[in-house]
Amino acid sequence: MATRFVLSRRVREITYEDFSYSNTTAVHLFTVPRGARFLAWIINVTVAFAGGGAATGTLDIGTASNTDAYVDAAVVSAIGNVDLATTLVAPLAQVTVPTDIYAIAMGSDTAGTCDITLLFSYDKDTPL
Repeated sequence: MATRFVLSRRVREITYEDFSYSNTTAVHLFTVPRGARFLAWIINVTVAFAGGGAATGTLDIGTASNTDAYVDAAVVSAIGNVDLATTLVAPLAQVTVPTDIYAIAMGSDTAGTCDITLLFSYDKDTPL
């Protein structure tokens, strides 16, 4: 029995650059279109989040009313790509209306920046 995987050429990406440790209230990152299916979140830390004591180096990604709807407490205290294996709340989420995406830095860090990228497809672009 063969397994077939179809990769669409219609995967899109949108990136918010230089998200800062100082964003301790929800910041609008971008708006995704109706029917978007979230394929992957990529958080690339360019300056480690640090300096805030015990509760440092995490961020949430979600909506204005639920800021951790998609990613909850992603650890951003080291430079590089963030492992979201334990913090991804809604893998392969699909939105039915245009949706504003927000992020918030948790804790009281005094340094840190990262780029936040969402890979997504439209409703019927990518078979799963």
